[in-house]
Parts: sequence; structure tokens; C-alpha cells
Amino acid sequence: MYRVGAPANVTKKKTIVILNDWILIWNEEFTFPSSVLELALLKIVVREHDASEKDDFAGQTCLPVCLS
Repeated sequence: MYRVGAPANVTKKKTIVILNDWILIWNEEFTFPSSVLELALLKIVVREHDASEKDDFAGQTCLPVCLS
């Protein structure tokens, strides 16, 4: 895996694992420090958690950070 962007904008957070359910609920709040908001993107990656194997990739998206 590689990271791109301004170093102050590169932060990784992980939600809690919901077992045996494909209903995606993000009921968590994260704060991300940023110094260059004009270049910031929020990348969301969804994986199916496996305790005994490697997690399966389910999907991803990248969203620009809005300056309002």
C-alpha cells in the first residue's frame, strides 16, 4: 500500500467491526487534522472482516473535502 498527498493530510482511521452483517452503519465520528484542505480527499474502503483469513475487499470511494 502507498500513501499520497500532503503528509499532514495522510491519516488512517478504522471503525469497529460489525460481525455477520453486510448492513453498513458508520455510527462513529473521526477528526482528521489537515493543513492543505484544497488537496484533501476522504478515501472510504469497505472490507468484509475474516478472523481466520485475509479480509475481503468490498468497495471504496474517494470524496473531496468541501471548504465551506
